[in-house]
Amino acid sequence: MSDNDAQSPAARDPETNHALFSVYFHAAGLSPDRLPKALRPMALQDALEVIPRVSDRHRPLRAELVAHQMMRASGIDNETAVHRGVRPSAPPRWTDASVDAHLSSRLRVKRGVVTDVLDHARAHHASTERCTDPQVTSTANTAEGSTELYSKVKVLKPIGRELAERLDPRNWDRCRDLFAETHEVEDPSDGRVRNRHGGVALGHSWKGFLFERAEAGPQAVENVLRVDFVSEPAKLEVRYQLFRSLSYTFGGLEFPGIMQQNWGTLSVEPDATDPTTTSQLVCTKTVRYSRWGGWSAGGLVDFGEIFNYLAAATLPLWAEHLSRVVPCCA
Repeated sequence: MSDNDAQSPAARDPETNHALFSVYFHAAGLSPDRLPKALRPMALQDALEVIPRVSDRHRPLRAELVAHQMMRASGIDNETAVHRGVRPSAPPRWTDASVDAHLSSRLRVKRGVVTDVLDHARAHHASTERCTDPQVTSTANTAEGSTELYSKVKVLKPIGRELAERLDPRNWDRCRDLFAETHEVEDPSDGRVRNRHGGVALGHSWKGFLFERAEAGPQAVENVLRVDFVSEPAKLEVRYQLFRSLSYTFGGLEFPGIMQQNWGTLSVEPDATDPTTTSQLVCTKTVRYSRWGGWSAGGLVDFGEIFNYLAAATLPLWAEHLSRVVPCCA
């Protein structure tokens, strides 16, 4: 990124990053055959083996994200059915044999790797830094060629200074797990992207421009967003829209910015049942990529179409990190 005086993002583990992307890819029901062979995700079994063995501060929360995706994709509506030895209150219809057969046929994974992920996820279940009851849906708008996402989660924190600082877009990279770099920049209308110094304190309302670099599996995107962050005693809200798409990296290939749409909202209000300790966080997002060139191997494939196809996996990954990792990481 030219004319940006920011330091490079902290080193990140590419295997873990790829494993996370692979889980969301398979959970979305996408087909690896739609991608060039060199850029396909890991097999789900391999990805699930990687997640628990990465020992860092995000391991329990990352495992909880993966466990939620696995339960959603498996069609098993109660995780106790998968891990009866720890929590033996499984519904009677789920026997050990039926769970084994279901996981094998539906996800092509062994039960042991799923229970290992669930074990690590429980370390986060017990934490006070919890974001619970996630609801994430993504929908392809075929008429517009875009993908739309809605996400809702309960955050076990009241609206206040801590939550305002964590959800300030300039601080999304605090956890360094998907958002590799975010910071405020000067008005880039002249074509240059330069850091802005001396802005308002974190957690306070501001309007301006944000540079973001997000990394998910083989993909990395750099954008400048126009942002309006509202921080009030009873409400937090981020409204953002794409100002300029800077670059898109896919595997070892780097493209000029081809994102055409990227806009949405992030809003937090006190939870109606317990407003003094809990908040409701709702996230919406719409993305669309333009056509760009072609890649030929047994037929012409446009990378813009590939990115639009992958949005069914990358948008939920992005949303769960913004709505669960950013406010709830250690």
